[in-house]
Amino acid sequence: MSYTTHSSDASHSLESLSFLPQTRLQAVVNFCLVSLSYYLFGALALEVVTIESWVTPIWAAAGIGYAALFLWGYRFGFAIFIGEMFEHIFLMKPLSWLELLTASSNTLSLLIGVWLVRYLLRQPQSLFSRPAHVGIFCGSALLISLLSASLGISLRLLFNTIHATTPLQVWWTWGLADLVGILVIAPFIITGYTEQKRAWYSHKRTEIILLFTSLSLVVWLVFGHSIDPSISAYPLTFLLMPFPLWAVFRFGQRETLFVIVVMSTIAILATLSQSGPFTYHSLDYSLLILQAFIGVICISTLILMAVVNQRSVLETQLLASQAALQDANNRLEQKVLARTESLRQSMEKYQAIFINAIEGIYQTTPEGKILEANPALAQMYGYASPEEMMEKVPDIEVIYINAERRAEFHQQLQETKAVYNFESEVYRHDGDIMWISENSRLVQANDGRVLYYEGTMIDITERKQVEEELLQLAHYDPLTGLANRRLFQARLKQVMAKARSSGKTGVLLYFDLDGFKKVNDTLGHEFGDYILQEAAKRLKNCLRDRDVSCRLGGDEFTVIAEQVMREQDAVTIAEKILANLTKPYIYKEQEASIGVSIGITFFDGHNYDIENIVKQADNAMYSAKRSGKGTYRFYTQTSEDIKQQINNKII
Repeated sequence: MSYTTHSSDASHSLESLSFLPQTRLQAVVNFCLVSLSYYLFGALALEVVTIESWVTPIWAAAGIGYAALFLWGYRFGFAIFIGEMFEHIFLMKPLSWLELLTASSNTLSLLIGVWLVRYLLRQPQSLFSRPAHVGIFCGSALLISLLSASLGISLRLLFNTIHATTPLQVWWTWGLADLVGILVIAPFIITGYTEQKRAWYSHKRTEIILLFTSLSLVVWLVFGHSIDPSISAYPLTFLLMPFPLWAVFRFGQRETLFVIVVMSTIAILATLSQSGPFTYHSLDYSLLILQAFIGVICISTLILMAVVNQRSVLETQLLASQAALQDANNRLEQKVLARTESLRQSMEKYQAIFINAIEGIYQTTPEGKILEANPALAQMYGYASPEEMMEKVPDIEVIYINAERRAEFHQQLQETKAVYNFESEVYRHDGDIMWISENSRLVQANDGRVLYYEGTMIDITERKQVEEELLQLAHYDPLTGLANRRLFQARLKQVMAKARSSGKTGVLLYFDLDGFKKVNDTLGHEFGDYILQEAAKRLKNCLRDRDVSCRLGGDEFTVIAEQVMREQDAVTIAEKILANLTKPYIYKEQEASIGVSIGITFFDGHNYDIENIVKQADNAMYSAKRSGKGTYRFYTQTSEDIKQQINNKII
């Protein structure tokens, strides 16, 4: 059967806290060894009991019993009890109730003391590793010695086997013997079984030999000869103190405790032989002083061992912490280096994008100071470098042509935090005008403060020119530059809406060029195109800035004049047109004259649609043609009848 380690919370039994697994054979062997050792050391101690007061120099059996119970469990209490019985059997003493009860009380005292240690220490393997644990061990040893001595003396008084005048002295010496036996023997056995073997035996072999050689010499010097009791020889004992210290600081607990065992054994043998510093006329007194000396040496050494061990553990933990910290620091440094390298690569990548981008990239303050600009932006504005641009453009606001448009940009950016495809006109460094499209965002601090604007811009001048050309082709006559039919309809709709909302009337003049077809057929299309272009120029000179002139197709033209309230104002416009457009046209030394017939109609935006208005002006024009051409007529119902008659004749 083997004993295994269990949780200390289940029960504080020795088996559940045992360090040392045992097979059934090992348990039997250990049981026998404990009983035999307990008997032999007990018998040896009884052989040197003084006749004066039953004083034994050291009860080593108590230390053996303590170690056995601590290492292998409470069941070894039977081994201790059997060892006690062996003392009486082999010493040819008759067994009696006194001996049985004394053996039981000694065993019970050891069980109680070891149980107390097991109860207080959750980790029994640390018994000699901390000063507080050493204190618990020493307290348990004191408790065992007091219990054992008290129970033993009580039993002897009960059975009347001790003189009534000497019980206190016997109790005192009995307890000291047990205490010294536990303090000297138990730690040596426990550490011998539990302390890990060290690897210093080979390289410290010389030092070990030197330690024990020196110890032997000093022990011979202190205990090797008789000393006159009248002379105080206690200072000689201080010569022994360096050796436990030497062992504590240079070797393990096992070696230190072996030094204590050697010193104690020699001191006991020398004192029994009436030599050494503890020799007095009374052997009892000599042994009492020796026991006190051994007890002090043992306790001091155990505490020193625990302090050194704890310091060693702390140093190990510190080194482990330092190693872990160094490892963490190394990992952190690697992460920092990796992150720095990543940031460097990102910065290089960003810098490459910033420098090589075809879009202009900028960063400005809200007030307009340029903080950053890339080469593309500087080149776009006609500067040799970003530095030159930032030097010569202290305020980016001044390069924008339309201040209201720039204010709109700021307003949108404040409201939406970002602006996309915002188009503006700006001045280049050479004074030329350029169209740009901006994408920008507002960057704020955590407290909401605006830090800067950043964004991109591209030159869209060519696109704007193409858009303008497309707009021109879509809404203007390519030959004359006047508005075409599509734009005419849109503008007429706008003017009619204004007239409806303002209550003011507008006027539409509709005319064509009389005799144009004949000139175009006889003098050629080139001459005809010239007449149309020249007529358009002359027409523009006849009108106000807000009036709209259109070519509907062929030689048909219209004029939209808004806010014309009187008939005379319309007549003035018509007469200007007649006067200018009927002047001769000279092209490549050829001359031609044409006439103009104008139809006029008023509108106020109510109850008329575009088609109806155009129809009225067209009818009025035909009325002018019926009147002999080269004149104008206002729309009337008669005008419409006249056009119908002309159309019937054509049919």
